[in-house]
Amino acid sequence: MRKTYYGGLPSNSGNVLEAAGWGWHSEVAIHILRMVLNVALDTMVGAVPVLGDIFDILFKENVDNVALILRYRDPTRPPRSAVGIWLAAASIALFLIALFLATLLAVGRVFSWLAG
Repeated sequence: MRKTYYGGLPSNSGNVLEAAGWGWHSEVAIHILRMVLNVALDTMVGAVPVLGDIFDILFKENVDNVALILRYRDPTRPPRSAVGIWLAAASIALFLIALFLATLLAVGRVFSWLAG
C-alpha cells in the first residue's frame, strides 16, 4: 500500500506522509464521503412525493453503506464492544441535542433583537 500512496514521491517526503498517516486518513475519508453522499441522495430524491417513493424502493442507501463498511473494514481488528457503541451513540445524541438547543437560543435572541 505504501507504493500506491507514496510511489512517485521522494523517499523522505513519502516517509513523512506515511508517519502522519496521510494515506489511511484519505482512504477512510473517501469511504465516509461516499456514505454521506448515499444518504444525501436518498434524502433529496426521497423528498419528492411520488418519485421519492419509487426511488426509496429501488435505492437502499443503508444496504450500500453496510456493504461499503464490510468491504473495506479490517478483518484482523476485533469488533467493538456494545458499551463503546452505546457511549458513542449517547455522545452523538447529546451533541445533537446541545446543537439544537443552541440554535433555538440563537433564533430566540435574533427575534428578540428584531422585536427590540
